[in-house]
Amino acid sequence: MKRLLFVLAPIVLVASFVLAQAITQATLRAPSGDRPLSTVQQGGTTFFAADQVLAAVGGSTTADANGFKASLNNSVAAFGPDSRFAVVRDELIEMPVVPLTVEGRPFVPLQFFQGFLPRAAQLDVTWDAAARVLQLKAAQQSVVGVQLSVANVQGISKLVVTLTAPAEYSILKEPGAYVIRFRNPIRPPYVEQAHEDPNVTKTSFIGNDLRIQLSGPGEQRLWASSSSGGRSTR
Repeated sequence: MKRLLFVLAPIVLVASFVLAQAITQATLRAPSGDRPLSTVQQGGTTFFAADQVLAAVGGSTTADANGFKASLNNSVAAFGPDSRFAVVRDELIEMPVVPLTVEGRPFVPLQFFQGFLPRAAQLDVTWDAAARVLQLKAAQQSVVGVQLSVANVQGISKLVVTLTAPAEYSILKEPGAYVIRFRNPIRPPYVEQAHEDPNVTKTSFIGNDLRIQLSGPGEQRLWASSSSGGRSTR
């Protein structure tokens, strides 16, 4: 038994040493400027330090019992070294390989950032392997035209929002109102309009928000739909 322990100990030490030496430096080119970025090469795949990338855009990574969580703005991605999929709300981000844990830190492939950062911060991500530069830049977004109609059918107020192109949006409930918040820049049909409807008093556009002002008694009888490829991120 003593000989077996003596033989195994050097192997563990050598493995830890090789893993530590595998970390190399690249450049992270973020909107706030350039900074160093730790990377690991394994099996032909480049892995990037998730904590450094998230910190560069105002986010963070934390460890939990199931792996790690990346948080940025109001989005959270859960991932770990036992799955090729990260989870953002009810959506999955597929990666070609599982993430790594190196010296207690999460390292992820490029596809993780390409799936998460556009959702969380509207950032496009590219990797220049020759120059060793991971670049984050504002995503190019097309302006989406919006049309709105309001009708009351048997006491139910129906709002139909028609979009000229696919767009992601979220629906927020506020006291006496609903707000549809688009991720794309929008081209509204008007600034503010009153409606002769028992449940909807007026609608208005402010920035990328469509605000639907309700009358008190009609709040629970509002029904809304969208067309032309809108997708809720609620």
